[in-house]
Amino acid sequence: MQTRLAAPRPVHLAVAAATLVLGLAGACSSAAPDAPPARPTAARLSLPSRPVVLGANAPMREFQVEQQARPVTGTGSLRYPGAMRRAKREGEVQAQFVVDEQGAVDMSTFKAITSSDPAFTAAVRTALPTMRFHPALVGGKPVKQVVQQPFTFALPRTQ
Repeated sequence: MQTRLAAPRPVHLAVAAATLVLGLAGACSSAAPDAPPARPTAARLSLPSRPVVLGANAPMREFQVEQQARPVTGTGSLRYPGAMRRAKREGEVQAQFVVDEQGAVDMSTFKAITSSDPAFTAAVRTALPTMRFHPALVGGKPVKQVVQQPFTFALPRTQ
């Protein structure tokens, strides 16, 4: 008894090709040069576990700290820009800034990574100096940290 195999359909070939392309793209991007470097562990280096000594002025990234900087509830006064409220415009600002060892924002480091409108960026720039943060910690000691935080401006939904 012989069985005949059916020829693959074009749809099946297209799905298989798309899966192969996506798999290759994922494999290639997993070791992308823009990915943060892996932190070596003390076990891999055969060194005693101790805090890493860094430059006193170097702000750390979120993957370098044991506890990230986080906002203190009730601080800051982010105000919705009046012109944007009247125009019923919503938006978002993705901001980057450094929080120092005392939990204050260093405004000289402020950068709007993305913003839906300059009025929203101005509102964030005005509010940040009034915000306080719990500083990031490394080895139980406060350190500077680069923070990226979204600020969303949304109008209340009426039913």
